[in-house]
Amino acid sequence: MLAKFPVTQELYFAITNEDPSITWKEDIIFCNNLSVKTGLNSYYLIQEDNETIIFDIKADGFRLPTEAEWEYSCKAGTTGIRYKKQKNIAWYKDNSSMT
Repeated sequence: MLAKFPVTQELYFAITNEDPSITWKEDIIFCNNLSVKTGLNSYYLIQEDNETIIFDIKADGFRLPTEAEWEYSCKAGTTGIRYKKQKNIAWYKDNSSMT
C-alpha cells in the first residue's frame, strides 16, 4: 500500500536530519529509518559491504513502490493510461522553485 501523502522535505529532514536527497540508496535508508521510528520492521536489509541490498518481503515497514504500483497509483482510479504534457501531471526541476 502506498502512503496517503507523498514524503515532504520537512518529513525527510525530521527523519534523517539531512537535506532531502535523490539517490535510491538514501531513499531506502529513509524508508528504513521511518519504519523504525514508527515501530515497524525495516523492509530493506543493507549488507556489511554497504552495497548489497536485500528485501524482506515479510516486513511491515515502509518501502518504495514498484514500477507497477507507481503506475497504478498515478491512474487515480481510472482504467486508461494517462499521458499529458509533463508540466501538467508531474512536479520536476523545470516547474518547481528548486534550481
